[in-house]
Order: sequence, then C-alpha cells, then structure tokens
Amino acid sequence: MGDIGIDFGGNPVPIVDFGLFLNPPSADMKKTTAGAIVQAFSTVGFVYLVNHGISQDEVDECYDWSKKFFALSVEEKMRCLRVHPPTGPYHRGFSGVSNSGPVVRQAFEMSRDDVPEFPNPWPDESTLPHFKDFCLAFFQTCYKTQLDILHAIALGLGLDEDHFDSYHTQKENQLRFLYYPSVDEQSLRSGDEERLDAHTDIRTLTMLFQDEVGGLEVEDPYNPGVFRSSPPIKGAMIVNIGDLLQRWTNNTLHSPMHRVRAPPLKETTEVDSTGAKVKMTPPRYSIPYFATPNLDVIIDCVPGSWNETRPKKYEPINTQDYIDLTVKSKQKTYNYVK
Repeated sequence: MGDIGIDFGGNPVPIVDFGLFLNPPSADMKKTTAGAIVQAFSTVGFVYLVNHGISQDEVDECYDWSKKFFALSVEEKMRCLRVHPPTGPYHRGFSGVSNSGPVVRQAFEMSRDDVPEFPNPWPDESTLPHFKDFCLAFFQTCYKTQLDILHAIALGLGLDEDHFDSYHTQKENQLRFLYYPSVDEQSLRSGDEERLDAHTDIRTLTMLFQDEVGGLEVEDPYNPGVFRSSPPIKGAMIVNIGDLLQRWTNNTLHSPMHRVRAPPLKETTEVDSTGAKVKMTPPRYSIPYFATPNLDVIIDCVPGSWNETRPKKYEPINTQDYIDLTVKSKQKTYNYVK
C-alpha cells in the first residue's frame, strides 16, 4: 500500500496489495488492508489490486483466447450473435462494431451456463476448441475473487466478512471480452468517435483487466467533468464500485463516472485518400467482469450506513426491479461495455 495508480491533484487512487488481506501476517494487517480498500471506494470509487489471487498466466491466457475469438471470420462470430433481452442481466454472445453511433468496439459476453432461456451462444467447438471450457473456468475464478473483494469491503465497513455472500450465490455475473480496433486518432481524440462514453456501472462492482494500450479514464471526484487517465499496471486488477453497491451502502461507497478515450499513439501510420499520413490508435483489448446479486433478493441499506442523523436515502428494492428501472432510466446512454 502507498503506491499511486491515479493521482487526482494530491488525492490518489492507491495500489493495494490484496495479498495482505488474503494471506495476512496479522489480523490487524487484514483489517488495515480492508480499510484502505473501503477508503478508496468511498472517495474515488476505484482501486488497483495487486496479488489479487488470479495469476498473470491465467490473465494472459484469457487475452489469448479473446484475440483468437475476435480473429474469427465475421461469419463465425455472427453465429454467436448477442442475446439481448429487454430486461435483466442476460446479455450473452457477440456484438460487432456499431454502425449507429460513435462507439467503436466488438464484444463477446458470457455468464452462467445453466439458464435454458438464455444460453451462452458459443462458437462451434471445431472452430475454437476448448474456448468454452476456458471461459467457464475463468468465470468461476473471477467469482471466487469477487467474493474475496466483497469480504474486504464488508470488513472495511464494520460488517461480518460474509455479509454479502448470501446475496451473490446464483452467479448472475458477466464476463466480457472487448476489442477496440484501430481508429483514426484525430477523430477519437476530438470526440467524434468515442470508444465508450462516460457512464457508471449499474451492478455491485466491476473487476477489470486492461492491456498495455490503456485508454480508461476516471472522473476526478474533486473536479467534476475532468477525467484522469487510469494507466495499465502489469499484474494489477482495477476494481470499481457500481451504482447498486453505492445504493446498498447508503452512498458510503462511490460509483464513479468513467469512459474509454484515445490511448497513447502507436508508432505507425496509414495513408488516406489524399495521400496524407493518418495517425492511428493501436487496437485495445480489455476484460471486465461484472458482479451482480441474485435477482430475487432485496437490497436494503447495510447496517452502520444510516442512523437518526443520517437517514436512509433509498427504499429497499428487489435486484431484478432495480436493474429494470436503472436500465430504463439510462436507455439513451446506457452501455454494458468498458
């Protein structure tokens, strides 16, 4: 602890050694680490975690599978076309580069594989052998780490470590592979082509792996409207709070606004129709995992987040109803990618 991932004018997002929580040398160190995580989440809503329990080899293998999928032919990827029902968290499959707006990306989304109404649309096994097996195994790995992070949050809030466990047993979570192709640098940096517009995440929390290209920006909580670069750090996972956990903690924790903009330029050029050299951004890959409570549980402000002088800001709500209402309210700008 003590290193800085993003510096908001002297108010840093820390890099926290999560190993000191997972394998603490003492009970005090475990509590101190949990407190540092909650402190970051209560101010800027983001934290970098190192020694988080997912090996770099696993993450690198996940990137390899992601690149293999996006390298498939359009025809093969279209066989995994996205299942996108009007309600709920069931977003699965492939979505391509948008033709209707400025966001330029491709995505493959998957979740638990036991929902008959909304199965994960996998590529054919002969086309991409073992892809399905790896994705389901990595999904389970992320779920375990999700629970570890929720244990730290609970302890940092003064709750029992397992406070959030019973709310997250059904694995209504989502693993997403994202690919942002090379884009004309001038258009992207001017805002004509946003890779992902400013938004908050609606679920419990998000765990993000981003490659060395970068491009993620976080709104400075001390200067609204100003976004700071969130640089990639080898071996680190970025974790941010979602709207639901902000509500759940009665605004104790902060769901941050963030976006994806132009990354640093790659040393390469292309020539346009006039013969002029065009600067291009490099392609970017990222892997977010979104944690979501069971759809049938009631979310109410946690003990310790409210009292007579600090009343509850939110009424209890069912997770399914919350997601439906939130998605509807964000209909025009809502996006499931990062």
